[in-house]
Amino acid sequence: MRKKYRRRRRFYHGPIKKKHKIIIFIILLILLFLYVFYQINAVITPILMTHAETEVRNLSLFIINDAVTDDIIDQTEVDELYVTTKSQNTIQSVDFNTFKVNQLLRDLNENVWERLTSLQEGNLERLNIEDSFFHNYNQDNLKKGVIYEIPFGVVFKHSLLSNLGPKIPVKLSFSGNMNSYLKTNVKNYGINNVMIEISIQIDVEERILLPFHSKKIAVSSEIPLAIKIIEGQVPNYYSTGLKENSPIISATK
Repeated sequence: MRKKYRRRRRFYHGPIKKKHKIIIFIILLILLFLYVFYQINAVITPILMTHAETEVRNLSLFIINDAVTDDIIDQTEVDELYVTTKSQNTIQSVDFNTFKVNQLLRDLNENVWERLTSLQEGNLERLNIEDSFFHNYNQDNLKKGVIYEIPFGVVFKHSLLSNLGPKIPVKLSFSGNMNSYLKTNVKNYGINNVMIEISIQIDVEERILLPFHSKKIAVSSEIPLAIKIIEGQVPNYYSTGLKENSPIISATK
């Protein structure tokens, strides 16, 4: 009786087809492109971000200072910001007028907030666009919310190449976190006088937006408000409330 042998199958698919080679090549090419892009981005982004941060800070500080000067300082009666307590013609204490200070800081936050938001949205009506400071900025770009364009050539760190290449748009996003308060500095002035220096401290959080990266930064500005000379016995000022900063007024978007 003849034995039956089962024929073994050999798994052989033959050479790789041409279309499969193309697919594999495309996948490898994409992976290589992503790797190169990642490496280039890791080198270029910090350079671009440094330039963007400088421009954002300069523009933000101008807008903040301009808002405080135009809308706050020119309309503020400094004598109303503090209260002086006397006893027999001797000054016992000098402290903040809480109501007036809070009102001042609320108005300040509102004005700064409105201007920064207008800059973000490209609304130039609220900004002092006629000021010479804005002559270096492209108003058409500002209307689009683009505050600056960085030439790609700056990544080469060479003056001859710094203006070459495509422009990288820089946008600003106001995060809505802002604090403001009054800072004071009390000094002896003469024999029986005290000099009070009052300034406004403003801290704002913003986000810089580049096409492939973003970064949150803090912008701070201290703006002198007034200097006042008060006659009185010097020792009476050492423990007064005016030696401290005013309460902090926050604005959150």
